[in-house]
Amino acid sequence: MSLTYLQLMDELTGLVQARSDGTLFIHSNCNHAITFTLESGRISALYFGPRKGLKAMPLVRNITGGSCRFEASGPTRAAQELPSTVEILEMLLSAKSASSPQPEQASSSNAAEWSQILQKLQLVLTDHLGPISSIIFEESLADLGAPCVTKDRFIRLVDSLALNIEPDQKTRFREQIKRLLLNNA
Repeated sequence: MSLTYLQLMDELTGLVQARSDGTLFIHSNCNHAITFTLESGRISALYFGPRKGLKAMPLVRNITGGSCRFEASGPTRAAQELPSTVEILEMLLSAKSASSPQPEQASSSNAAEWSQILQKLQLVLTDHLGPISSIIFEESLADLGAPCVTKDRFIRLVDSLALNIEPDQKTRFREQIKRLLLNNA
C-alpha cells in the first residue's frame, strides 16, 4: 500500500515516540531506497541511496510517497553526526527546498499542526462516510501528489472529499471543517 509523504513521516514520528530500536525502510514511489536507523527512538543514521546524513535530507523531502516497513532486529547502520531527532523531524516536515519555496508553504512549526488537522479531517469524513472514508481520504491525498501543507492544497483536498458526501450533507461537512480550522487557529 502506497502512503503519502506525510503518512510516511507520521510512521517515522510514531516510531520515535515509541522509542523504537531498529531500521525503518522506505521505498519511494520513484523507486528510491531510504533508511532511518533508530536507537531508543533517536534517529542515529539516515540514508537516501548512497547519500547519508544531512546530504540525504533534501532528497528525502522531495519524495511524494511510497511504502515502508520497520525491522526491530537485524543489522543497523553506524551512528552519524546528526542534529537532534526533533530537529530532523522538523526539517523533514518543513518546506521542501529553501531554494525554491512553495507558495503559502507552512512553516516547520506548523507542520505538526497540519498533521493533526488532517487527522481530524479524516475523522469528520468518517462521520459522513463510515469505514470507506479511509480509502477515499488516502486516494484524495495521493491525487494531490504532495504533502498537504499549503492552504491551497488543503482547500483542494476538502473540495475533493466533498464530492463523496451526499448533497444534503455537504453544507454540514464544510461547517465542521470550518469549526475544525477555527479551533486550531
